[in-house]
Amino acid sequence: LSTLILSAPAIERTALLESVISQLASSQSNVTLPLLAAVDLPWTAAITEQALRYFHRVMRYDTQQGWHARSALGTWAKRCDVPTAMTILSELLAGCDENSPWRKAIEQCNDAVAFRAAMRQELLT
Repeated sequence: LSTLILSAPAIERTALLESVISQLASSQSNVTLPLLAAVDLPWTAAITEQALRYFHRVMRYDTQQGWHARSALGTWAKRCDVPTAMTILSELLAGCDENSPWRKAIEQCNDAVAFRAAMRQELLT
């Protein structure tokens, strides 16, 4: 899937990724994390929301608590739509136990996104 998306004309890639992620989100596919890791594109608000909502499901149901899911957030912080991510990450943090193995990854992602927001604000002033 990542090769297909990346081989599409540049102007169509983000819309194609959004469509694929939307379809994968409803299927509970194990392809979502690797796909989002492999396709290095800026995310729309819709992709950001779908990715973080997917991550939330992984958090709740992944009994392995795999590093792959937690480490994914590092690259997601660079690609996400900042306002959308700030809202959803705040929700994830509020619902995440202090002792959860997911907590640190969410905090780090939130910090990176907050930094991006601050830098945008600084550039506007």
